[in-house]
Amino acid sequence: MKKYIKISGKELISKILSGEKDFSRIMLSAEKHISSLEGYREMNDLLKTRTPKGLRRRPLIFKHAKIKGIQLQDLYLRFADFSYADLTSAGLSFADLKYAVLYRANLLHADLSCAVLENAFCNESTLIGTNLVRANLKGANFYKARMDSAKLNEADLKAAHFNNAELRYTDLRRTKHL
Repeated sequence: MKKYIKISGKELISKILSGEKDFSRIMLSAEKHISSLEGYREMNDLLKTRTPKGLRRRPLIFKHAKIKGIQLQDLYLRFADFSYADLTSAGLSFADLKYAVLYRANLLHADLSCAVLENAFCNESTLIGTNLVRANLKGANFYKARMDSAKLNEADLKAAHFNNAELRYTDLRRTKHL
C-alpha cells in the first residue's frame, strides 16, 4: 500500500504557485484554515487565469488525497480530480468545482454551500450529511451517490442526475428544477 505524503497548507499553496499539479496521496496537515494563509488569494487568482482548455489538459489532481476538515472556501478548482479523496468535513463553501471529478470521494459532512458543481462527476461518492444549500448542481452526475441526510435546499438541480442515488432524509425544500 502506498504511503501518504504529509504537506502543510503553506507548502500546498507554494507548490501550486510554482506550477505543480499532482497532489495525489497527499495528507494536508496542521492548518485547518488554509483559506486564511498568506498566498491563498494569489494562488486562487492564478488558478482563475488558466484557460478552460489548459485546465482540462492539466488539472489539479488530488486522487486519494486526505483533506479532512480543511477550510478551502471560495477556491477555484474547475476540472480538479478528487477521485477517491477523503474530504470529510472539508469547508468548500463558494468553491468553483465546475467539471470536477469527485468519483468515489468521501464528502461526509462537508460544507459545499453556495458551491458550483456544475457538470461535476460525483458518481458513487459519499455525501451523507453534506451541506449543498444554494449550490449550483446543474448537470452534475450523482449516480449511486450516498446522499442520505444531505441538505440540498435552494440548490439548482437543472439536468442533475441522481440515478440509483441514496437520498433518504435528504432536504430538498425549495430546490430549483427538481
